[in-house]
Amino acid sequence: MTEKFQISIKPEFKSAETVRTKVKSTLDGLLSAVSEEKVDEFCQAVSELINNAIEHGHCSNIECELKVENEKAVFTLDTDGVLFDPTSVKARMPDFDERNELPEGGYGLAIIIQLSDEFTYRNEGNRNITVVTKIIGKSV
Repeated sequence: MTEKFQISIKPEFKSAETVRTKVKSTLDGLLSAVSEEKVDEFCQAVSELINNAIEHGHCSNIECELKVENEKAVFTLDTDGVLFDPTSVKARMPDFDERNELPEGGYGLAIIIQLSDEFTYRNEGNRNITVVTKIIGKSV
């Protein structure tokens, strides 16, 4: 069984939280034998992806789609912002500072890569299409 939803949002940070909440509730309602940790990781990757598009993409519209099939959750982000291939950048987590804390900001892409099983990008005309995939559990 395949489950899917689509939503268009304005490029505002509060919209990212709306999508994250919708993704989490959809996954919680559809999946059994699911790893709560993997769902949370997937939701964090989705949030970082949307936040990066809002902060750096200078887009006017964001299209989001979640597909759940078998054990996979696939989130697609489609924006009309500045063309940028996030898979072409060597992203890494920063080092801890002298207080053993991470600096604020600058590693969202590294978080996305670390928390997803697959991370792809393509551009279609003036659109950025970024896809995050995570194996999270068996669907009901």
